[in-house]
Amino acid sequence: FEREMSRSRTKTFLLFLLVGSVLTIFPISGQDVDPARSARNIRVKKLAQNWQDEVVKLTNTDGTKIKGKLVDANFYHFILEKKDGKITEVPIDQITVVTLSPGILELSLTVATGLLVGGFAMGFVSLTTPEASAAAQGITALLGALVGSWMGYFTFYQEEVIELE
Repeated sequence: FEREMSRSRTKTFLLFLLVGSVLTIFPISGQDVDPARSARNIRVKKLAQNWQDEVVKLTNTDGTKIKGKLVDANFYHFILEKKDGKITEVPIDQITVVTLSPGILELSLTVATGLLVGGFAMGFVSLTTPEASAAAQGITALLGALVGSWMGYFTFYQEEVIELE
């Protein structure tokens, strides 16, 4: 009886070993074989979650650009809504670059940076030189606002570019 039990365990072990080997060699249907493609698809899915309902520009492998509101993305297609309301599916394999244009939040941060730096510049001049005229303080505030806006533009108001290749 013990010998039959040992054979049964051996057969079970060999069956599991065979099934494990077959599953390792031959992937389950629907499973990506290429790890680089899997990583790319995961990146695209994450991108779609973060940028859903944002206007994006997709750059094709031949250099053409497709612009629209990102509705969704699955492992095979970007789904965009064009300005005329038409839904367009673009194959992920044909896209090399995804670009997100800056929005109202980035513009707000740019303006706020300009105003903040302008206010600091005017406050600095008024505190360090009490005899400065209102015109000098105003010019300093204007120059500070321009420098701050320039800093805010190059800090916040930039396109986000993600290369998929």
